Amino acid sequence: MFDIGFWELTMISVVALLVIGPERLPGVIKTIGQWVGQIRRMFASLKTEIEREANVTELKNTISKESERINKLMDEALDVIEGQEPASGKSSTSMEEKTPSTSGAKPSTGYDPE
Repeated sequence: MFDIGFWELTMISVVALLVIGPERLPGVIKTIGQWVGQIRRMFASLKTEIEREANVTELKNTISKESERINKLMDEALDVIEGQEPASGKSSTSMEEKTPSTSGAKPSTGYDPE
């Protein structure tokens, strides 16, 4: 960020000592330190809030995509229940194909009560 070396800090310290004076310099340094701390906390809070908002936006997008997917699946299921082919054009098995055909013959259980 800033490239301040040893000599720059020394020059700033000497000028501050001459301008402010040795009596008030510790109080000024303390005040500047408090301001820097408040600015850092403010930026950290801002960064956290932006990250939180980005996560909320990402979650909203995910929820809307999943909602669309669920609605599509529900529509396909209703089409299958009604005996129609799904609207998506995909070949899926209907309810008749999944159930065994009953041609009038009773299933063999191995036990005949008659």
